[in-house]
Amino acid sequence: MFAWVIALHLPLATLQGVPLSDDVFTSDLLDGEWPMRVAIGRSFASGQGTAWLSGIYGGFPALAGGAGADPLTLFWFSWLPPTVALDLFVLSALLLVACGTYRVARALGASRLGAVLAGAVFVQSGVVVSQLRHLGILAALAWFPWALWALIRAMTRHDPARWRPTARRLALFALFFGLQWLTGFPQLPYACALAYAAFALVLAFRRQGALPLLASAASACVVAALIGSAQLLPQLELASLSDRASGVSAEFAVRYAYAPSNAWQFLVPYVNGDISNRTYRGTGIFWEDFGYAGVGTLLLAFAARRQRTTWLLAGVALFAFLLVLGPATPVFPLAFRIVPGMSVFRLPTRFLFLVDFALALLAALGLARFERRRWAAFGLVGLIAFDVGWFNSRQNAVDAASEWSESPATVKLFDRSAPFRTFTPAWSRLHKDAFTRASGWSGDLTPYHQMRMFLQPDSNVAFGIETGDGYAGIAPRWCVDVWGDHNRPGLMPHLYQPDAGGLAFSAAFFRVVGMQNVRYLITAQPIAARGVRPVGSAGPARVYEVEAWLPRARLVPRTAVLDDRLALQRLAAVDFDPRTDVLLDRTLDVPGGGTGTAAIVEARNDRVTIETSAAAPSTLVLADTWYPGWEAAVDGSPAVIARANVSQRAVAVPAGRHTVRFVFRSKPVRRGVWLTLAGLGLVALALLWRSRA
Repeated sequence: MFAWVIALHLPLATLQGVPLSDDVFTSDLLDGEWPMRVAIGRSFASGQGTAWLSGIYGGFPALAGGAGADPLTLFWFSWLPPTVALDLFVLSALLLVACGTYRVARALGASRLGAVLAGAVFVQSGVVVSQLRHLGILAALAWFPWALWALIRAMTRHDPARWRPTARRLALFALFFGLQWLTGFPQLPYACALAYAAFALVLAFRRQGALPLLASAASACVVAALIGSAQLLPQLELASLSDRASGVSAEFAVRYAYAPSNAWQFLVPYVNGDISNRTYRGTGIFWEDFGYAGVGTLLLAFAARRQRTTWLLAGVALFAFLLVLGPATPVFPLAFRIVPGMSVFRLPTRFLFLVDFALALLAALGLARFERRRWAAFGLVGLIAFDVGWFNSRQNAVDAASEWSESPATVKLFDRSAPFRTFTPAWSRLHKDAFTRASGWSGDLTPYHQMRMFLQPDSNVAFGIETGDGYAGIAPRWCVDVWGDHNRPGLMPHLYQPDAGGLAFSAAFFRVVGMQNVRYLITAQPIAARGVRPVGSAGPARVYEVEAWLPRARLVPRTAVLDDRLALQRLAAVDFDPRTDVLLDRTLDVPGGGTGTAAIVEARNDRVTIETSAAAPSTLVLADTWYPGWEAAVDGSPAVIARANVSQRAVAVPAGRHTVRFVFRSKPVRRGVWLTLAGLGLVALALLWRSRA
């Protein structure tokens, strides 16, 4: 298995390349998940933790909305160069997938050759190769077969008279399942939990002591949740503060539904065209719908002997595929209404990995019919491996690592003597253009090299640059209110519009963007409007300085309390001046109306210290994102933080000289860490109990 994965990804194994998997409006890998992991690793290594990063949205709860607790992320990205860490992350995850699938196949009774086939097929299946663009999904998939292997061994080898071996196996199951929750992508562990439940119920059926065994397995799931708490509790808090606070609608969940005609891709992988060369003409999102696992795999799956394990795998594959079909059958709509947790997630196509996984295992069992003729069996395995390797490898082009290891030339154009942020208007439009010019990722990759110059979210964080907006799967609703996201527009997209000449900016745009500490705009077209001055260019990227940009921390004399709807309207009003006015969500005790100076003397991800000086009481505005868990103190005395200008922070400061400190002390983060340690402690006790025996 090791040799198979290395052979398929030799440029990554030699650290000479990086995978390039694209999307139609941004690259989830190169512009999203990879740079965020780079920033998370650096923050962790520097002792600043991973709960908060200042690089996007004026600050973002990276532990809640990213991979701040993912073991693979922290292990590889904390101390290694970014391209090396990415290569080793991908390779280690794929090796875990392949070897874990081998273990599951053996536990279900497959021969060694059959288990090799299962691992080789699943690791190169359409689902896995397509999800290299989503490192969170890949990390969750890495632990899935290992958790299932431990669960199968616990259920099939249980002796009611000897509980110690079962406790050890269930402890391993809890550990691997808990690691899935720590990867930062909860939808995959949730789907896996449904699979674990199906396997546990079927394998325990009619066994002596089935009920105590199932109760023990359920207890192991609770321990797994404890292990995942460092990620889960912050995620639950963020979800409650986002647009998904009440779940998602059924229409939103199936917005990119899997068309039944895509089922032909199991037989002919590119029957609807290929996204890698922009010939795809099917419906939905190709890399969410692509599940080709080889024609030979399907034939061997049907050849598997009829037994309880076979029926179990076939049932998992069928039920998962019915969920994948979304509104095309009654199954998903019914599950969406009655299965707890289902209404939180979108894209039922994410269940497709269970289909490919079950088919790979069924093929491993079906190979037994041909193993009397050894060479015929080896020939079948070789043909199937060649099939999936040939057709599926094109979904991940590999670019030279040297093209991605250095900072873009744009970074050298910035004056870094004071804190600032950047903003790239209409960056998704720029990416669509690059995707078109590069013909997907099968032609000249120069357009993607050029895209780096625009520092679009979140690639900026890999180079120590902060942006006003961001790209995240889920974000606080007030951040989306201001900047918008991939699901709904906010205020900023309404202040500029694409036109024939490039972009047309409203009169309020430069004032509002400057209020967010955005000093530099990066565009592909020249800006003819007043309010900016040209700084320089790097490749196709033009850099402009916003004349109305404001410092990250400032004192203002006047306040007004408005709800978010009115505040958004007021921010865009012609007579609003952020230098003198601030809009608050609550009243602060500021009896006067003074001005003065505010200087940042310490800036870390988890704390900011500011020295202020004013002749009269004033309001200190920090152009960082307001979020629960941030605490403020003025000269050591606690101070109330108001949400300012919809998404920023503000505190009242008295006249004179004072020190204001903001510190991130999130209760969900602290509680989650302690619960994770408790869960790991329970696993350790179970394993030690077994070793003493």
